[in-house]
Amino acid sequence: MITVITSVPPTPPQREVDQNAYSGLYRMACVDSWNRLGPRVISVNSSKESELLKGVLPELEIFSVDSDGSEKVGKPLVLLDDLIRTAQSMETDIIAFVNADIYLANVEKIKDLLVNVTPGSAIVANRTDIVSLDKMQGSTHSGGYDLFVVHRDDLRKISTKDDLYFGDPWWDYHALCNLVLSGVSVTSLDSSHVLHLYHDFAFTWDRWTDIGKATLEDLNATVKSQKYDKSNSNSKALACLIKGLVKNVHRCDRPAHIHFARMMSGRKPCELEKNSLLKFANKLVIFAEHSLGFQPASQEQIALGCVELKMALSQAS
Repeated sequence: MITVITSVPPTPPQREVDQNAYSGLYRMACVDSWNRLGPRVISVNSSKESELLKGVLPELEIFSVDSDGSEKVGKPLVLLDDLIRTAQSMETDIIAFVNADIYLANVEKIKDLLVNVTPGSAIVANRTDIVSLDKMQGSTHSGGYDLFVVHRDDLRKISTKDDLYFGDPWWDYHALCNLVLSGVSVTSLDSSHVLHLYHDFAFTWDRWTDIGKATLEDLNATVKSQKYDKSNSNSKALACLIKGLVKNVHRCDRPAHIHFARMMSGRKPCELEKNSLLKFANKLVIFAEHSLGFQPASQEQIALGCVELKMALSQAS
């Protein structure tokens, strides 16, 4: 049995594809797909959002928490640790964390795979960004991870030391890296099962950089303290990657380096930090492809997913 955990905002996401506007319909289709995967679908929300969400989506169980990110990040996002604590209170062994704007396609096919997750193993997926349902066009977003299926015994391995909010940048990098560093065997799921109506990024680069620096420092602390699985080849390879990239970020903080870079390129310190973090993100994508088996979905599979999602939107209307 699988429990699906997410954090659904009270206001439906605004989506427009093929000049058709989808908001509530898309959210209803997403929730319906989650319900086909697990007998329990839980949305963790701040107390303020919980009141607004009650009665809007009766298919969801709403777990309310006291704090949110309104003051820190300007949005009522909830902490990743609040989702993890909710997951730890469940009786089911398998937990699926999914971003709130993801439609799970062909659930019947993947369910048999996901229910077999055992301690020490996890299944993770990129999403496929759908740009046209009519033309059945989309592509794998290899720079992010929108579905994590883990065993309850491994939940503590993705808990955070810093305030990391679910739905903010880098929560997925944190989760993937900590699973790998702890020696969990991560298997990729074809991204054609994890569909997402495309939209522009909803964060600023300054925010992305700030969270990235904190996340990378947190990962580096794990590596420096030798709290990673040194007997696991993937864990060792990722630890080396983290150590190398942290040096670049630290170098960007040095006054002499900042002065030299400004003279040579005219770049500001924040731009140097962003570039170093982008390098880490790109190297993590390569690591996931080469070491963990992540690959782009085929156009044929994406087309099948588009057909299913288009039908689900029609049924929700």
